[in-house]
Amino acid sequence: MLRSLSAVTLVAAVIVVATGTGFFLKDLRIGRTIGVGPPLADEPALVYLDGPRSRFIVAKLDGLGAREQDVGGTIHSYAVDPSGAHIAAWRANDRDEYELVVWRVGGSMTVLLGPTVEFPNGRPVWDSRSSEIAVSLVSLPPPQNRTPTGSPVSSRILVAPVRGGQPIQVVAFGTDSAPVPVAITNTRVVAFKGDHFVAFRRVDGVSIEDARIQGLTSYGADARAGLAFAIVTGGDALSPRQSLSVWPVDGPYTAARTTDSPTFNAPVVWPGRSEVVFGTGSSLRAFDTTIGVARDLTNEDTIVMPEAFSPDGDFLVAKRLLAPFLKLYETHGDRVVTTAVNIALPPGAVHLVGFARTR
Repeated sequence: MLRSLSAVTLVAAVIVVATGTGFFLKDLRIGRTIGVGPPLADEPALVYLDGPRSRFIVAKLDGLGAREQDVGGTIHSYAVDPSGAHIAAWRANDRDEYELVVWRVGGSMTVLLGPTVEFPNGRPVWDSRSSEIAVSLVSLPPPQNRTPTGSPVSSRILVAPVRGGQPIQVVAFGTDSAPVPVAITNTRVVAFKGDHFVAFRRVDGVSIEDARIQGLTSYGADARAGLAFAIVTGGDALSPRQSLSVWPVDGPYTAARTTDSPTFNAPVVWPGRSEVVFGTGSSLRAFDTTIGVARDLTNEDTIVMPEAFSPDGDFLVAKRLLAPFLKLYETHGDRVVTTAVNIALPPGAVHLVGFARTR
């Protein structure tokens, strides 16, 4: 057992450093230190859900030192806040009721809304300051009257303050398609409603944007970066094509910049940069929304899908179809570089939630 304050072993292009607080890897190719021992307060860790979705599991990047949090029900959907310090989640109980809860990673869990028999429509959506959460709730017909293509009885969008105060209803609808929020700002809530991109004024719920996106396949947004995006499918069965359009959350859809590709896998916004990273076949690419140009980042031996950036944008974890199924990249300027760290799932972990800043 090493008892000295520091010992250094050279392994290929990686330095393994043992200290009194744990082990660390230093990748000589990029000159950065990656912690794999007991993490510091601001060292990124990964958050998972167990199979039954009843426990959050937080662990170091190598899967060791896992800590668990019983959620007191079943997690239906979730979202990590921009700082990486909190997770908002819809929690279901055994009475088919839902509660909106916020878990301070490694600490307490607070109920913001509920219990309610209304059904959560989409994930909770954080604002850029981690101070408010937008949600959509729908009222469904009785089970015996529901159909796969049926409409809700009603739906509404609420904004819930995280640090106290009552949730505020922004807008309500009848039996037409229920909107799914994707971003919230000081003045508007941005959502997708069927194949329409819509925005509502927070002060009175008035619609200030309604643009139909023909061929809409999937969508998302990042409030901190202030960007919304949509994937549109076109072409024909022999030559299918997809387009990725990205535009400002506080601007019109007509301001979108667009790039084409055969596929767009799991787009995510790169923190601190005006770029959207996505997988296409067996490569990772980045679309620069300021100049409207896409570039290659790295190639893989299998299909790869970006999953989440760390809060500061210095790490990217991606899913692969071949082992290792989770892969960690480190960002270096405008590049991503494969790290020497193999991500290992802690015991019981099944669903990757994302990065957390603290444990």
